[in-house]
Amino acid sequence: MKHPILISLLIFLFLIPNSCKKEPICTCSVEHPEENIPWLKDFLSMTNYANVYKLEFDGLEYIICTQVAGLDAVSLVFDCAGNLKCKAGENYAGDNTCDFLSPSWDSYYQNRVLIYEKRN
Repeated sequence: MKHPILISLLIFLFLIPNSCKKEPICTCSVEHPEENIPWLKDFLSMTNYANVYKLEFDGLEYIICTQVAGLDAVSLVFDCAGNLKCKAGENYAGDNTCDFLSPSWDSYYQNRVLIYEKRN
């Protein structure tokens, strides 16, 4: 090989676009859940601002929808079928009903993964 640097550069340039490809985010066995899970799509159509996260706990997946209204943020935790499992939040006036996420809601909540943001 007369031009090993040139060949190396060409290989490097060929590999860069492939390394930047993102896998679609998948939760509840669905890609792009904000579009492809009917109950979640309906939920998002009724709010202007929301963050949607996936959370894995005890071998199951959950979807967390956090609505932000002023200073109050309420997190609603749903199972994949759209059943509301619990409510929680820093300024949530009701009791934190996410006791099934014991021993500590906060430790599991910190491991959530953002899958969608809605800002209207």
